Amino acid sequence: MNIHRYIIGVKQKNNKKITKESIMNTIRTILNAALLTGIFTAATAATTTTDESAEKAAPAAEKSWTNTGSVGLTIPVSKYEVHGHDVQTTGFGVDLNYIGIGSNGFSIEASFTGGATGTNDVKLEGSKDDTQIGRFSTIDFGLGYTLNIGKNSSLSVFSTIGFEFAYFEGEKNEFEHEELGKVDRYFSKTYGGLTLGGDVVYYKGLTDRTGFYASLAGRWMAETVTLSTVNYEKDDDTRTDSHAESAVGHYSIVPAAGAMFKF
Repeated sequence: MNIHRYIIGVKQKNNKKITKESIMNTIRTILNAALLTGIFTAATAATTTTDESAEKAAPAAEKSWTNTGSVGLTIPVSKYEVHGHDVQTTGFGVDLNYIGIGSNGFSIEASFTGGATGTNDVKLEGSKDDTQIGRFSTIDFGLGYTLNIGKNSSLSVFSTIGFEFAYFEGEKNEFEHEELGKVDRYFSKTYGGLTLGGDVVYYKGLTDRTGFYASLAGRWMAETVTLSTVNYEKDDDTRTDSHAESAVGHYSIVPAAGAMFKF
């Protein structure tokens, strides 16, 4: 009987000892799991914060400078002073334009126009038409500022410096030259000018990268040069006699409109 009680007592003591160790092991497991969970959560939060910061910083870097290019049509009107009287030309051509815009609004511009032009104020010897048809081109560079005036809309204002010219050529006629003999003779006039002025460009975006523009440039002729030339052609040889005259004043107006894109 005593032996039976002793065996039961040993079993009860052993059962009590096993229960305490299980509880301690369970507590250790819970603490370790909590510690690992905390470390993982902190690392995940740090990574997420870094990614968000990078995402926020990336657009700012991309917007530091915006490039735009445009292709349009223009109808320029220019007036030159020649031999004390005015010569007005009206043209039709292509307008090519580049504008670079900084994040602070500072902007640069480079533009080129070219095409056909006509005038009723010039009569070249040998020409039968009252209207002389020729060609023109302009090139300008500008510095200015661009203002965002709405969603996908901007207005750019520039001070510009540039050069323009118009060239007219009369019809060829047979002529007896003293030295060359029979030649084809024709007369030509070139009007050129150093220009100072301004340019206003309005842009309206249809998408994030494409839209349309309208611009108006006004230029003062700081100096104009008129070159009158007589040309003698024989076979592949051409001889010219030219006379140049310079003047100051008058203007040109260059409106344009077309498509613009960002890149």
